[in-house]
Amino acid sequence: MKKKLREPGAETTGNERVEDLLNQAEQYIRLENISSPSRKIKEKGLAEITDVQAVQSLMEDFYKLARIPMCLEDLEGNILVGVGWQDICIRYHRADPETCKRCIENSAKLAEGIAPGEFKLCRCRNSMWKMVTPIIVSDQHVGNIFSGHFFFDDEPLDYEFFRARAGKYGFNEKEYIEALEKVPRLSREAVNTGMSFFMKFASMVLQVSYSNFRLYQALGRTQRTDEFAA
Repeated sequence: MKKKLREPGAETTGNERVEDLLNQAEQYIRLENISSPSRKIKEKGLAEITDVQAVQSLMEDFYKLARIPMCLEDLEGNILVGVGWQDICIRYHRADPETCKRCIENSAKLAEGIAPGEFKLCRCRNSMWKMVTPIIVSDQHVGNIFSGHFFFDDEPLDYEFFRARAGKYGFNEKEYIEALEKVPRLSREAVNTGMSFFMKFASMVLQVSYSNFRLYQALGRTQRTDEFAA
């Protein structure tokens, strides 16, 4: 049964808007939840079992609401879907081979030891905040959802740390600091609201990804049966 959405223009809290967004998204991306285990999910890869367009659409809708950057990565650090990417990542941390390698290695380590349905709030190796939760499909870790990067609006920026990084990696200091100052500064209330969405979103991606994988399996079996019969 579809959940009833609030009327447009009705006064809502941040959490209620998150609920509305999730309910609306479920109407067009939720598939049958099939719970049979499989050993071959990792072989397919997260990109092959994820409805990338649906996930991208949902991320974009949430970003318009909360302005919290998010991305979906596989275990090799490949970004499948993302919104709100910052210049400091695109032009510097992900563009330089050495810092990009550090970003990917750091992402993998940050997600270690987090149980399904839980998240970790931590600083990355570039001293910016991010949240991470794993995507576990049929007891197998196939990817991660990250939210970030951002700073809390009640903490000062450590300019000396970032100036030192600019010097170490040969970044143009003036432009690098300008990119730093564009990184979102979020209230702790906004981050808490984002966490509510974050956890439900991870669960939804898990369900859709696994359902897609089982569908591909079923289609493959049907094709092999047809070929055998022919």
